[in-house]
Amino acid sequence: MQSCKQRSMAVRVFGIGLGLFIVFFIWSIAIISCLIFSRTKGALGYSGCACCLLALLVTLILSFIPKSPEIPSPKTEDKIYDDLFIGRVSLIIFMGITAIASIILVFVFHCIVPVYAKPLKRLKMQ
Repeated sequence: MQSCKQRSMAVRVFGIGLGLFIVFFIWSIAIISCLIFSRTKGALGYSGCACCLLALLVTLILSFIPKSPEIPSPKTEDKIYDDLFIGRVSLIIFMGITAIASIILVFVFHCIVPVYAKPLKRLKMQ
């Protein structure tokens, strides 16, 4: 049977922890409500500020909840394998070549503008 700590560590929403997801969700609701209530007149217009203050209070409460035990557990050294190394390096090489080519093209078409000679008027010979 899993302990409570192991179970809580497994909860992830969109790849982030549950607490951070809650903070993002609360702040998005607070900003949307602030934008909606900013268009209203009267005392209801201050409800957006109240929502932002409530979101700030909830964020402060969630930030002071202990996230890990006071005594750290002994760390085991794990090998980390980067599966996206080849794709990342090829993308960096492609972006570098593109940047160099664009600098050369800017230099050629912007800095070295060709100046063409104007044709001379033909003289009439008598």
